[in-house]
This record gives sequence, structure tokens and C-alpha cells, in this order.
Amino acid sequence: RNWGTSVHCLSSPDECLQNAKDDATYVVQKHIPDPLLYTNGEKCHIKFYNLLVGLDDGVTWRLYTYRDGYLSISPKPWSPDDLSKECQVTIIRTKRINDWPYWEKVYGKCQAGVATVIKRAAEQGKLEGRNKIQFEIISADYIVTTNEDVYLLEFNTGPVLKDAEDSPDVHDAGMVDGALHIVEPWEGGSPELWDLALECKGVPPKPEQPASDF
Repeated sequence: RNWGTSVHCLSSPDECLQNAKDDATYVVQKHIPDPLLYTNGEKCHIKFYNLLVGLDDGVTWRLYTYRDGYLSISPKPWSPDDLSKECQVTIIRTKRINDWPYWEKVYGKCQAGVATVIKRAAEQGKLEGRNKIQFEIISADYIVTTNEDVYLLEFNTGPVLKDAEDSPDVHDAGMVDGALHIVEPWEGGSPELWDLALECKGVPPKPEQPASDF
């Protein structure tokens, strides 16, 4: 569920089993050790934006990554002994990432991680091509460690994107306009901060089945 309302932070596998309900399905994720903390010791994660474009040949896929993004920062300083959501869970986009001193160091690593996933998905036929261009903006959540390694947590196929009219100070209009220009270029447009990260081939789409008479 949104806003981390279904996230539970527990200290051991036994505690996970004790809190699990028989009729529910769970994803258990181990805590990533040595998280790189923000200025006042808060846990944070990167909201990393991607544009996936399927060309009209049905097999070619292009991945673009955006050179700006957001940090999601927890409200409280991090402690391994504090299992509260305010300490352990980072959800809301807190600030732009472009002035974070680690961003230039980890941007390429985040880009490479997403490219690996998309290439593998295309080769395994998990991306379904069409005879027309299709595209989607998706976000990826990354945790960075003190060693500046990056861990991909999840993809969000419906990321929060803010309109300039509703949020004039911090919005995503430039990112969206740049993505649209890549897909359907127009005179005077710009790709903004989108970088081409990958072009790969996938599995040809299955032929459409003729309509049944019955």
C-alpha cells in the first residue's frame, strides 16, 4: 500500500513469523547494513527516474535515465535499535538530489543497475513490444551504503509526478516535457536531463490471433 502503511520493521525471522497472518502474503526484505546517512544522521533513499521506450518494430527497447531526482529522508535520525517507521522507513520525496555530494558518484551505478534489469527483462520476453511506439516513466528506489555501493529496492510504475501549476516551486514538468520530446520530438523542444543508458533487443511480439466467429 502507498505511503509505507504496510511496512513493518521487525528484529528477527522469529518475530516476522509471530506477526504474520495466515491468510496474507508478505515480502521479507533484509535490512541493508551500513546505510549512508543524511546530514543529521537520517536514513535516506534515492528516487531514480527512468524512461523506457519500446520502438514500433516491437523488439527494440531504449532506456533513458534522468540526471536529477529526489532524496527521500526519514523524519528521525537512524538507529539500528529504533524500529519505528519514522526512523527506518523513507517514503516522501524530501528534496532535490542534484546538490547531494554523493550524487555524481552513484548516478552511474544506479543507471547501470536499472540497465541490467531492463536488458534481462527484454531478453527474457518480459517486455511486450507493439507495432507502435510505447513509453513509460518509472522510478527506482535505491539505498546507498557507506561504501557507496547501491542497492535496488523496487520499481514504481506509477511514480508521483508533480505539475508546475499545483507545485510551482518543486515540480517535474521539465522531466515530463523532455520525455515527450524524446518520444515525439518537436521544434524547439529539448530532452532536458535524460541520458540514453541502453538500447537492446527483446523477443518479437506474438502475432495477433484472428477474431473468432463464435
